[in-house]
Amino acid sequence: MAQSGAVSNLVGQYLSVREVAARLSCSYDHALRIMIRAGAEKQGRYVRISEDTLASYLATCKIDKPKDMGSVVYFVAGGELIKIGTTIDLETRLKDLQNMSATAIAFLSSMPGGYKEERELHVRFAHLRAHGEWFRRGDDLLAFIDSIRDAG
Repeated sequence: MAQSGAVSNLVGQYLSVREVAARLSCSYDHALRIMIRAGAEKQGRYVRISEDTLASYLATCKIDKPKDMGSVVYFVAGGELIKIGTTIDLETRLKDLQNMSATAIAFLSSMPGGYKEERELHVRFAHLRAHGEWFRRGDDLLAFIDSIRDAG
């Protein structure tokens, strides 16, 4: 099976889930599913994917995409918190978040960007961080989200 460079570079290496997500420009959760379904061999917090299991998984999914597929940074509200995340498939990511959440998830806005822009926003709004990628509703964060809506 012909594989893109990003995908073929996964075979035989020990990588973290975040490294796999970055190379495939997908969410952390999607990378984790890929690694589990591809029969990844665990060693501590790292995994190694064999060529055969990766090829069989890729034959049944749509992850063999180039890195420039148009990733976005998204903002969703869940209860009193706002998640700042990134994905290349916003519709699927929103459905996944809703399925994993005990409360309703509300889409607020999105902007073009990937992991670099997401990290910059996590640093910018670190004073509001509740846990992980979830932030309290601060006036500056809400104003930023409104500015994205106004620009779009």
